[in-house]
Amino acid sequence: MSADLIVLQTGHLWTRETFVVRRRQIQSLEVNFSVWMRPKHLAHLTVNVRHGNSKQAIELRYLPAEQVQALYAWYTH
Repeated sequence: MSADLIVLQTGHLWTRETFVVRRRQIQSLEVNFSVWMRPKHLAHLTVNVRHGNSKQAIELRYLPAEQVQALYAWYTH
């Protein structure tokens, strides 16, 4: 994270995607967690990014809750 940029990385099976996103392109953040994830301090984060005339949802799964809180604080300040 920097003041204006964030780097997000997702992975599915044997592939990895890396996204470099400017704060002004982020439309919203969604935080989700289940009853089973809370004791382990894990959460899912969905970052909705402006992509042309639509949006692109970047889903980050099973992140430590403190990282999710840090990302949310970065976005809101």
